[in-house]
Formats: sequence, structure tokens, C-alpha cells
Amino acid sequence: MYTAYLENSSGEILYLTQSEQEWQVFNIEGLDSPTATVNVTDIATLDGGKFNSARLPKRNIVIMLRLNGNVEENRLMIYGMFRTKEPVTFYYANDSLSVKIDGIIEATSCPIFTNNEVMQISIICPDPYFRALAITETSISNRRPLFEFPFAINVNDPIPFSEYVENRITSVINDSQTEQGCIIQIKALPNDLGWVSGVTITNADTGDALIINQQIPENAVVTVNTVKGQKSVIMKRIDGTVLNIFNTVQLGSVFFQLAVGVNRFSYTAGGGDQDADVDIVFIQQNKYRGV
Repeated sequence: MYTAYLENSSGEILYLTQSEQEWQVFNIEGLDSPTATVNVTDIATLDGGKFNSARLPKRNIVIMLRLNGNVEENRLMIYGMFRTKEPVTFYYANDSLSVKIDGIIEATSCPIFTNNEVMQISIICPDPYFRALAITETSISNRRPLFEFPFAINVNDPIPFSEYVENRITSVINDSQTEQGCIIQIKALPNDLGWVSGVTITNADTGDALIINQQIPENAVVTVNTVKGQKSVIMKRIDGTVLNIFNTVQLGSVFFQLAVGVNRFSYTAGGGDQDADVDIVFIQQNKYRGV
């Protein structure tokens, strides 16, 4: 059992399933894992060839709807909602996952001089991966929360709200079907200095580091986007001021790509003297090659 629907740039939604009186899904192509483009150079003296690179092409989703009810009215309505060259988001859910993918309407066509008219909606998705609707957040901060509900406090036996764990290494789990970038949010907590003087985040497995040489005022948030093609480093102060601080990233730093499975990270703030003064959270959406 599955559900599927489309959302256009205006937020209008077309439910593909559970709308049998108006239309019925005849077929949906392009939901499986796309075929990779593998580049190999032939070498005259060797069998086979030398592997150079491999990549996934854009995804083409083609939705075919058999129109029911007032066929002409339904056809014109779909034409109006999903115009060629305009953005669209395709949502799909089954018993195992709920995902979405962004694309551009390539064509919306329907032969009108036939019985049982079938409308075809073709969507080109530049990023071929489906993204989970759920967002996963993992804090790698050394301050470990201990406060839970329900609770009771004895005046002679206080309960700690959190504890500081020195040199903590935290696992960030990537349950995707591929390596992927992520969003890293760094928040400077209130402290005696009023700021945090730089942050270094280290991949404990590879030794790669992301070093930000920027004084971060307390309550300001630095957002690092490591997704390929979207890399950015933005700081938002408590007064709402937004600054591009990409140039504060130290030369040689790595914008982390999360490997499939377990990725282990640690960090230092203010040269190690302000580790307790930051909250660092990894934010990701699992990516899937097919549904």
C-alpha cells in the first residue's frame, strides 16, 4: 500500500492516490534506483579498462493518470496546477518510508481524441535522491542532558540537570543509502566572556577537521551547510543580523560528508577552554536511491 501526491510552487496539492473518482494512477516510472554512468578508459595492452569515475544522472519521474469523472475539467485543472518549466515536489510513502523529491515539470500531456484518456506528467529531478521527510538531529556537545520528566526533587538530594563529559566523542548515524552532507549548527551559550573564540570540529575516524576562526557572540548561531553544491557558513546574531562568514573557515578545513553508517566526531571551542560554552548539532535527512 502506498500514497503519493504532488505539490506545486504555490502550495497547491494534487493527491494521486485515494482520488479514484477523478483519476487513477495507471503507472509511475522512475521510482527505482537510477542506473549509474560509469566512465572507463580502454587501455590497449590490458583486458577491460581503467575506471575513472561514476555518477548518477538526473531522475525522470513519469506519472500516468487515467482520467475519470469529468475528464475535460480534470485535465484542464491539472494543466493549470502543473505548468511546464515550474518547480514541483513529489511525495511518496509506503509502509517502510516517507520521502520527497524536488523537480521541474518537463511536460504535462494528454491525448484528447481517445477513450479512457491517460494524462502523463513528466518531472525532471536534478538531484536524483529521495529525501526522508523526518529530520535527524544529533548533538555532539560535551554537556550531556540529564533532566527528564516526570521528576521529583528532595531538598537534601538535588538532581543535576546536566553533566560535562570531557573529550567526548559522539556517533552521528547516517542511515541513508549514500554518503551525504549535512547541516551543522553551532550555538554559543551564555558565558563569562560573552563570546566563543572559534570552534574546531574533528572527524575522529578520518582526522579531518572543520576549523572556524570566528569570534561567536553568546546566543549567536553559526550554520554550516556541507551539502555538495550548497556549501555555506552563516552566522545569525541574537539581534537578527545575518553574516556570511565563509572566509573565516581555515584553509585546509573539510566540509564533512557523512559516510553510510557510524561517523564519530569530537570538537574543541576557544582552544579547549570553552568546550562547555557551545552546543553543536548535526542535522540531516536520510537519502534514498529508490523506493
